[in-house]
Amino acid sequence: MTAVVVTTALLFGLWVLLTGTDTPGGLLLGLLLAAAAAALTVDRLRRRLGPQLRPFPAAAGRTACGLLLLRRVWALLTWLRRLVADIVVANFRIAAMVLALVVDRRRQPEPVEVVLPVALESPLGVYLLAATISLTPGTVTVDLAGSESRRRLLVHAIDRSEVTGEDGGPAVRAPDAERWAAVLKARYEAPLLEVFR
Repeated sequence: MTAVVVTTALLFGLWVLLTGTDTPGGLLLGLLLAAAAAALTVDRLRRRLGPQLRPFPAAAGRTACGLLLLRRVWALLTWLRRLVADIVVANFRIAAMVLALVVDRRRQPEPVEVVLPVALESPLGVYLLAATISLTPGTVTVDLAGSESRRRLLVHAIDRSEVTGEDGGPAVRAPDAERWAAVLKARYEAPLLEVFR
């Protein structure tokens, strides 16, 4: 019931922001639509995503559950911050690479294919990892292979010459696929493992 109320409040807030309405009729319509959407979707999402989000341990007290929730939220925010920063930086790198090709045609990109072993067990976590890699300009997830216990993502990068450091530091030369895999695991998979463990 709490999830329905929270979802209704979030959807209602989004309704007000998007429509800019302040009339009683507009607010009532937004509240009714938000409540209907929440009532129709929350239980369905809980049934589908519940096993993937791993409930809190039954033996843990309220304080432990609260701390675990905070750790998961922090890990999710860390992942999101890295994703946004990497998207912005990668856009500039791709633009610089294209401009460098215009100036000097001899400097060609060196594509690399990376086989990334995935430790995530949750299908939602694997999806988020693949989407994260594909959202970053210059990389795309090509394939998901293997069984549930030995999943691997095949990632194509347009240029092997630069990859952001594992700690988020400056770009480093990454001539081999193993280095790329290590960076992808440290930057994107590690926070998602914290969320979906």
